[in-house]
Amino acid sequence: MKSPRYANMDTEDRVQTLLLELGRMGHMGQDGRGGQSRILRLLAKNGTMPLRDLTEILGIQPCSASQLERKLEQAGLVTRSRTRKNLRLVLLTLTEAGEARVAELEREFPENALLLPLTEQERATFLELLEKVYLGIRSDG
Repeated sequence: MKSPRYANMDTEDRVQTLLLELGRMGHMGQDGRGGQSRILRLLAKNGTMPLRDLTEILGIQPCSASQLERKLEQAGLVTRSRTRKNLRLVLLTLTEAGEARVAELEREFPENALLLPLTEQERATFLELLEKVYLGIRSDG
């Protein structure tokens, strides 16, 4: 089923446009704050996490992660702490306000919304194809 919006696009342009739009929807939580929303959702799912791990999972630079962390802390959505064993290790924890924001994000755009229209078999096929494309691009680079 082809949307009229994409009627004049070739297959490659349609794929790239749709992937960009899906990525924006999935990561932005439709609030325009993609990195912040992703960090909040990860903390909700995993509990307290080192900022270093969040940086790695999100594939962002440490300075970008630190900026996101500062904004979230200033907004009262996370607290930061350090361990006694390693004072350089910054840990992030959701506050009650952060938990409320995650609940709001879930109502606005559930984390699994991108896959909801697909059956289990279609999800498996979709994942297989995405991995094939990803690995093909990675091996060329």
